[in-house]
Amino acid sequence: MHRDRTPEYWTNHPAPSSTSRPGRLRLGSTCALLGVLALTLLLLPTTSHQQQGGILYVSNTDPTCGGHSPCYVTVQAAVDAAQAVSTIRIQAGTYQEQVNISGKNNTTSATEADRILIEADPAAPVGSVVLQGTVSQCTNGYAIRLQQSRYITIRGLTITGAGGQAISLMGGNNQNEAIHIERNRIFQNGSGECNGGVTIARGNAGTIIVNNVLTPEAEMASPSSMPMGARIT
Repeated sequence: MHRDRTPEYWTNHPAPSSTSRPGRLRLGSTCALLGVLALTLLLLPTTSHQQQGGILYVSNTDPTCGGHSPCYVTVQAAVDAAQAVSTIRIQAGTYQEQVNISGKNNTTSATEADRILIEADPAAPVGSVVLQGTVSQCTNGYAIRLQQSRYITIRGLTITGAGGQAISLMGGNNQNEAIHIERNRIFQNGSGECNGGVTIARGNAGTIIVNNVLTPEAEMASPSSMPMGARIT
C-alpha cells in the first residue's frame, strides 16, 4: 500500500544527494594522491652514487677491451671520463703517456664513498701494466700528476721511463686530499738531478703510500717533510 510521507519525514530524513558523498570523496582523493606520489617516486632520479661510477676499461691493443665497455685507448681518456665512484681498469700493455689527474672529486661534499680507483687489471700478470713516461727532461717530466683531486687510489702499476717524478702530488692551491698509492712498481725514473720517485708537496692531507716497490733512484719524500696525516709503509 502506498503511503505518502509527511513533510516532517523529509525534515528529519534529508534525501540522499547524488553529488554529496563526503566519505567516498575523501577515499577517492586519498587514492589519487597516493597514485601521484607513487608515480613521482618512480620518476625521481636515483642517487648520485648510482648514477655515477662504474668500470671504465683501458686497452691500447684491443679496441673492445676484451668485450668490455666503455673501452678507452689511453689512460688519460679514461681519467677524463671518470666520475665519483669510478674504477679505471687498465689491461696489460705498455702505455706511453703522461697522466694528469686534475679536479677529480674536488667538491666539499666528496667523501670516502666517492673514491676513484685507477688500477692494473687484477686479471693481468703482475708487472704487465706499464706506464712509460714520454718526457725525458726533469721539468714537467712526471708520469702521473695529481692536482686539486680528492679520494683517488693508484694501484698495481709499473711506472718507468719518466724524466721526472713517477708520481707527483702538487701542493698549495693545487693540493690534494686522501690520495692512496698502493702496490706499484716504480723504477728508472728521473736522474741524478731529478727525483724520480713520489713527491708530495705540503698540504696533501691524508696521503697513504703503502706496499710499493721502489728502486734506489726512486726517492720518497722524507717523513719530516710529509703533510699532516700522510703515511708511508
